[in-house]
Amino acid sequence: MIRLHAVVEGQTEETFVNAVLAPELAPPGVVLDAHRVTTGRLKNRTFRGGFVKYGHIRKDVDLWMRQDDHPESWFTTMIDLYALLFAEPRKFDVAFPDATSKIDDLVSIREGFSSPEPIDDGFDTAPSRRILQTFPGYKKTVAGPEISAQIGMACLRRECAHFDAWIAGVERLASAAR
Repeated sequence: MIRLHAVVEGQTEETFVNAVLAPELAPPGVVLDAHRVTTGRLKNRTFRGGFVKYGHIRKDVDLWMRQDDHPESWFTTMIDLYALLFAEPRKFDVAFPDATSKIDDLVSIREGFSSPEPIDDGFDTAPSRRILQTFPGYKKTVAGPEISAQIGMACLRRECAHFDAWIAGVERLASAAR
């Protein structure tokens, strides 16, 4: 059994890891959990998530590695879930059932790229900005993981080569541990 700990950027990624990825990876022998990156401390308060710097991520991973130094423990990161939401834009209907024309706009954006992963070519055209331009009321922490779950792992893996390679690496870890 592999224990895979993921340091994630924010609440959206944390929910995705816990609600979508963890159940998917459990049968191959992976127990997956997520921890939002610590971005600051003030007095007795700890701030987690949001814009992260490499130093924040490294500090959290290093700390967690010292806390769980068992041979079956592995560590990874997940920063920015948004390109995955363009794997199948029609699935936005789960969050926006009466917005067919707006969903068509997302489909048009997706068709302009070879896969969802390159849809991140600037601050104003990043996936999250494109989604918010189309759906100003979009709540990423709720709708993002819900839409990803509707898209399904098979489609996410087929459409997102880097994501698929990451998942395949996790599966290889689990196989080697058996």
